[in-house]
Amino acid sequence: MSETKQDKKRITLRDVAEEAGVSLKTASNVINNSGRMTESTREKVQGVIDRLGYRVNVAARNLNRGNTGFITLAVPSLTAPYLAELANRVIDAARLHDYSVYVTTYAEGSASGARALLEGFNTTVSDGMILSISEVEDLSPEDLDVDYPTMCRKPGRRRNTCSTAVRFELPW
Repeated sequence: MSETKQDKKRITLRDVAEEAGVSLKTASNVINNSGRMTESTREKVQGVIDRLGYRVNVAARNLNRGNTGFITLAVPSLTAPYLAELANRVIDAARLHDYSVYVTTYAEGSASGARALLEGFNTTVSDGMILSISEVEDLSPEDLDVDYPTMCRKPGRRRNTCSTAVRFELPW
């Protein structure tokens, strides 16, 4: 009888280490291509990784590293050509610096959609947010008083127009 997806247990680094007969640290060093070990040990651990189908738990790695390698771009919609162009340019710039971009939309026309996004932002999946608001959105400084890096822009403006200061510099 074949295993269903639901029956499959996620393979952990501990499983790899136990199967290979090495310490957790040695298995981690093979994954991260670091540390000192014999080539035969590295090959043995890599063979177990390949055979078991181990994949790095990105959430755990992000917690350990202190960053996710992702930023979020929030726009009212992607139907306006300039917002699609903004998304493309942010993605292109992020790639140059080994970042990826989550693009999300919120309900345009009232600040409630942007507020909900700001309040529900999850810093375990993204290092910060670039918020592009339309001319009709009216966010207060209190709305932007969040505990994660945020940059807010209105179309056609050269500087941050949503609060008194840009809260972070992009990593590039």
